[in-house]
Amino acid sequence: MTTTEHGLLHSFFDHSVPRCYPHVCQALMSHTKVGEVTLELGCGGKQYGAFVQGRYFGLDLQADLYGGAGPEVIGDATALPLADESVDTVFVVAALLDIEEWQKVLAEGARVLRGGGRFFVFDYKGSVARRLGSPNQFTASMLVRGMESSSLVGRHHTEFLPVHFIGPLRSPWVRRLAAPFIHRMSNWLVISGAKV
Repeated sequence: MTTTEHGLLHSFFDHSVPRCYPHVCQALMSHTKVGEVTLELGCGGKQYGAFVQGRYFGLDLQADLYGGAGPEVIGDATALPLADESVDTVFVVAALLDIEEWQKVLAEGARVLRGGGRFFVFDYKGSVARRLGSPNQFTASMLVRGMESSSLVGRHHTEFLPVHFIGPLRSPWVRRLAAPFIHRMSNWLVISGAKV
């Protein structure tokens, strides 16, 4: 087991800190770069900052919602207090489903992205949102269309499995074979929009 895999397993089972979902960590490690700027919307306890390469900062509604240092920026995701084209990656984890004006969040994320940047949405499928009583019950095509209406090139990602890379899942070809089944059975959607 690599150091990164051990860290992911430890963070998943350690409930004294906010939970880190392995597929989110994997996507951030794969798509962020040294020298770039990454913004997390609804950052909470900022548990994903350690998995971002480059500069990370978080935005949330207020500083004292969670333990820890708190967000660097206090603000609303539907009206980001940031300059146009000021960040390279924007992401949100399990929060968009609770924002009634979620299309505004996508539009604001697109506005602050630099050319070539990417906006990631990691959120629950509609069946989970329904159980949670959330106002939005997303499908992959709904989020892809939302990205495209914000002038981003939308994509549904199936390469980030919502499981730990242990046992046979360490093999890339086993992950490719298992991905459709795992994603069908999982509670997660991973969608991104690229700014061209």
